[in-house]
Amino acid sequence: MTQIEIDQNMILELANAGVIYGHKKSKTHPKMRAFIGAQRNEIEILKPELVMRRLDKAVEFLKEKKKNGAVFLIVGTSVSAHEAVDTFAEAFGFPYVKTRWLGGTLTNWGMLKERLKYYLDLKEKREKGDLAKYTKKEQVDFTKELEKLRIKFEGLKNLKKIPDVLFVIDPKTHETEIREEKR
Repeated sequence: MTQIEIDQNMILELANAGVIYGHKKSKTHPKMRAFIGAQRNEIEILKPELVMRRLDKAVEFLKEKKKNGAVFLIVGTSVSAHEAVDTFAEAFGFPYVKTRWLGGTLTNWGMLKERLKYYLDLKEKREKGDLAKYTKKEQVDFTKELEKLRIKFEGLKNLKKIPDVLFVIDPKTHETEIREEKR
Protein backbone atom coordinates (compact mmCIF):
# COMPACT_ATOMS: atom_id res chain seq x y z
CA MET A 1 0.00 0.00 0.00
CA THR A 2 1.32 3.45 -0.85
CA GLN A 3 1.78 6.07 1.82
CA ILE A 4 -0.53 9.04 1.27
CA GLU A 5 0.33 12.52 2.38
CA ILE A 6 -2.74 14.51 3.31
CA ASP A 7 -2.61 18.26 2.83
CA GLN A 8 -5.23 20.93 3.45
CA ASN A 9 -6.34 20.97 -0.19
CA MET A 10 -6.96 17.21 -0.06
CA ILE A 11 -9.03 17.57 3.12
CA LEU A 12 -11.04 20.40 1.55
CA GLU A 13 -11.62 18.31 -1.58
CA LEU A 14 -12.79 15.35 0.53
CA ALA A 15 -15.08 17.63 2.55
CA ASN A 16 -16.60 19.20 -0.57
CA ALA A 17 -17.25 15.74 -1.99
CA GLY A 18 -18.91 14.73 1.30
CA VAL A 19 -16.52 11.82 1.81
CA ILE A 20 -15.37 12.60 5.35
CA TYR A 21 -18.80 13.25 6.82
CA GLY A 22 -20.33 10.41 8.77
CA HIS A 23 -23.78 9.99 10.28
CA LYS A 24 -25.35 11.58 13.28
CA LYS A 25 -23.74 10.30 16.45
CA SER A 26 -26.86 8.29 17.37
CA LYS A 27 -26.83 6.47 13.99
CA THR A 28 -23.15 5.48 13.93
CA HIS A 29 -22.29 1.80 13.94
CA PRO A 30 -19.96 0.83 16.83
CA LYS A 31 -17.36 -0.63 14.44
CA MET A 32 -16.93 2.81 12.88
CA ARG A 33 -15.64 4.39 16.11
CA ALA A 34 -12.01 3.81 15.04
CA PHE A 35 -12.56 5.95 11.92
CA ILE A 36 -14.14 8.94 13.68
CA GLY A 37 -11.86 11.91 14.26
CA ALA A 38 -14.19 14.66 15.43
CA GLN A 39 -17.80 15.68 15.89
CA ARG A 40 -19.44 18.91 14.69
CA ASN A 41 -23.12 19.73 15.20
CA GLU A 42 -24.03 16.11 16.00
CA ILE A 43 -22.37 14.92 12.76
CA GLU A 44 -19.29 12.78 13.08
CA ILE A 45 -16.31 13.58 10.87
CA LEU A 46 -14.12 10.74 9.69
CA LYS A 47 -10.32 10.82 9.91
CA PRO A 48 -9.13 11.86 6.42
CA GLU A 49 -5.94 9.79 6.56
CA LEU A 50 -7.92 6.60 7.29
CA VAL A 51 -10.43 7.42 4.56
CA MET A 52 -7.60 7.92 2.08
CA ARG A 53 -5.94 4.62 3.09
CA ARG A 54 -9.22 2.75 2.57
CA LEU A 55 -9.82 4.49 -0.76
CA ASP A 56 -6.29 3.58 -1.84
CA LYS A 57 -6.92 -0.04 -0.85
CA ALA A 58 -10.18 -0.08 -2.84
CA VAL A 59 -8.46 1.40 -5.90
CA GLU A 60 -5.70 -1.22 -5.69
CA PHE A 61 -8.33 -3.98 -5.49
CA LEU A 62 -10.14 -2.62 -8.56
CA LYS A 63 -6.88 -2.25 -10.51
CA GLU A 64 -5.90 -5.84 -9.69
CA LYS A 65 -9.30 -7.18 -10.79
CA LYS A 66 -9.23 -5.11 -13.99
CA LYS A 67 -5.72 -6.31 -14.78
CA ASN A 68 -6.93 -9.93 -14.42
CA GLY A 69 -9.76 -9.29 -16.90
CA ALA A 70 -12.65 -9.30 -14.43
CA VAL A 71 -16.09 -8.16 -15.56
CA PHE A 72 -17.53 -5.32 -13.48
CA LEU A 73 -21.18 -4.38 -12.96
CA ILE A 74 -21.90 -0.92 -11.54
CA VAL A 75 -25.14 -0.60 -9.55
CA GLY A 76 -26.61 2.67 -8.32
CA THR A 77 -30.37 3.12 -8.59
CA SER A 78 -30.87 6.14 -6.37
CA VAL A 79 -31.43 9.42 -8.21
CA SER A 80 -28.35 10.97 -6.63
CA ALA A 81 -26.17 8.12 -7.94
CA HIS A 82 -27.28 8.30 -11.61
CA GLU A 83 -24.67 10.85 -12.65
CA ALA A 84 -21.85 9.00 -10.86
CA VAL A 85 -22.90 5.68 -12.42
CA ASP A 86 -23.06 7.23 -15.90
CA THR A 87 -19.67 8.91 -15.57
CA PHE A 88 -17.90 5.89 -14.10
CA ALA A 89 -19.45 3.30 -16.41
CA GLU A 90 -18.93 5.36 -19.58
CA ALA A 91 -15.31 6.19 -18.67
CA PHE A 92 -14.37 2.52 -18.26
CA GLY A 93 -16.95 0.86 -20.54
CA PHE A 94 -18.51 -1.15 -17.71
CA PRO A 95 -22.09 -2.43 -17.77
CA TYR A 96 -24.35 -0.69 -15.27
CA VAL A 97 -27.78 -0.63 -13.65
CA LYS A 98 -29.16 2.77 -12.74
CA THR A 99 -32.93 2.59 -13.04
CA ARG A 100 -34.15 -0.59 -11.38
CA TRP A 101 -32.50 -3.84 -10.41
CA LEU A 102 -34.09 -6.70 -12.30
CA GLY A 103 -34.57 -9.61 -9.93
CA GLY A 104 -32.59 -12.61 -11.11
CA THR A 105 -30.04 -10.57 -13.05
CA LEU A 106 -27.30 -12.77 -11.60
CA THR A 107 -29.13 -15.87 -10.40
CA ASN A 108 -31.23 -16.28 -13.57
CA TRP A 109 -28.53 -15.30 -16.04
CA GLY A 110 -29.80 -17.54 -18.85
CA MET A 111 -33.17 -15.80 -19.08
CA LEU A 112 -31.63 -12.34 -18.77
CA LYS A 113 -29.21 -13.15 -21.58
CA GLU A 114 -32.12 -14.15 -23.85
CA ARG A 115 -34.06 -10.95 -23.08
CA LEU A 116 -30.93 -8.87 -23.66
CA LYS A 117 -30.41 -10.58 -27.02
CA TYR A 118 -34.08 -9.92 -27.92
CA TYR A 119 -33.67 -6.23 -27.03
CA LEU A 120 -30.52 -5.86 -29.13
CA ASP A 121 -32.12 -7.68 -32.10
CA LEU A 122 -35.24 -5.50 -31.93
CA LYS A 123 -33.09 -2.38 -31.69
CA GLU A 124 -31.06 -3.48 -34.70
CA LYS A 125 -34.21 -4.22 -36.73
CA ARG A 126 -35.56 -0.74 -35.99
CA GLU A 127 -32.30 0.89 -37.03
CA LYS A 128 -32.21 -1.09 -40.29
CA GLY A 129 -35.85 -0.24 -41.02
CA ASP A 130 -37.06 -3.85 -40.92
CA LEU A 131 -40.05 -2.84 -38.78
CA ALA A 132 -41.50 -0.72 -41.61
CA LYS A 133 -43.22 -3.77 -43.11
CA TYR A 134 -45.58 -3.98 -40.13
CA THR A 135 -48.80 -1.99 -39.66
CA LYS A 136 -48.72 1.36 -37.87
CA LYS A 137 -50.21 -0.16 -34.70
CA GLU A 138 -47.60 -2.93 -34.66
CA GLN A 139 -44.83 -0.37 -35.21
CA VAL A 140 -46.13 1.70 -32.28
CA ASP A 141 -46.27 -1.46 -30.14
CA PHE A 142 -42.68 -2.30 -31.09
CA THR A 143 -41.62 1.26 -30.25
CA LYS A 144 -43.27 1.09 -26.81
CA GLU A 145 -41.75 -2.31 -26.12
CA LEU A 146 -38.35 -1.10 -27.27
CA GLU A 147 -38.54 1.88 -24.90
CA LYS A 148 -39.43 -0.38 -21.95
CA LEU A 149 -36.57 -2.71 -22.83
CA ARG A 150 -34.19 0.22 -23.27
CA ILE A 151 -34.92 1.43 -19.75
CA LYS A 152 -34.23 -2.04 -18.35
CA PHE A 153 -31.35 -3.25 -20.51
CA GLU A 154 -29.45 -0.29 -22.00
CA GLY A 155 -26.79 -0.38 -19.30
CA LEU A 156 -26.45 -4.16 -19.51
CA LYS A 157 -25.88 -4.36 -23.27
CA ASN A 158 -22.11 -4.80 -22.75
CA LEU A 159 -22.58 -7.61 -20.20
CA LYS A 160 -21.48 -10.85 -21.87
CA LYS A 161 -21.23 -13.06 -18.77
CA ILE A 162 -21.99 -13.02 -15.07
CA PRO A 163 -19.93 -10.20 -13.53
CA ASP A 164 -16.94 -10.98 -11.32
CA VAL A 165 -17.18 -7.71 -9.38
CA LEU A 166 -20.36 -5.96 -8.29
CA PHE A 167 -19.62 -2.28 -7.59
CA VAL A 168 -22.55 -0.99 -5.52
CA ILE A 169 -23.26 2.63 -4.66
CA ASP A 170 -25.14 2.74 -1.34
CA PRO A 171 -25.07 -0.92 -0.25
CA LYS A 172 -27.78 -0.38 2.37
CA THR A 173 -30.29 0.44 -0.38
CA HIS A 174 -29.14 -2.43 -2.58
CA GLU A 175 -29.31 -5.33 -0.12
CA THR A 176 -31.15 -7.51 -2.67
CA GLU A 177 -28.40 -7.13 -5.26
CA ILE A 178 -25.69 -7.97 -2.74
CA ARG A 179 -27.61 -11.01 -1.51
CA GLU A 180 -28.03 -12.16 -5.10
CA GLU A 181 -24.32 -11.66 -5.82
CA LYS A 182 -23.33 -13.73 -2.78
CA ARG A 183 -25.58 -16.54 -3.98
